[in-house]
Amino acid sequence: MAALAPVPDAPRFVLGLLDLRGRVVPVMDLRLRLGLSAAQPGLSTPICVVEAGGRGFGMVADAVTGVRPALAPVERLEVAPNDSPVAGVTHVDGRLVFLLDPERLARAARSLELGDPGQVGVGR
Repeated sequence: MAALAPVPDAPRFVLGLLDLRGRVVPVMDLRLRLGLSAAQPGLSTPICVVEAGGRGFGMVADAVTGVRPALAPVERLEVAPNDSPVAGVTHVDGRLVFLLDPERLARAARSLELGDPGQVGVGR
């Protein structure tokens, strides 16, 4: 996994900031954000960069097997809280797949947006 700059006082699931070709991108651990146990990242651990709400953020994932549109009907999860990043569930190749809402995930990334260059620290 790429080197990340730590962010003081960030939520536990925020791993740090990534310099992506001169662009500063907050990176979150998707497992921790979803309430799962942490996994030890390795050199080949993928960071998926997602654009949502005009901002980019990275998500550390266990693996990436592909990205494709949800073709089957999507059912909303009524049991998930309103601020849950899980937007719904669908069937893909006979398996249940949880669909994540990038806007809800991005809320945590937006809280780490850099402030005025003259200020010290992370702006909100």
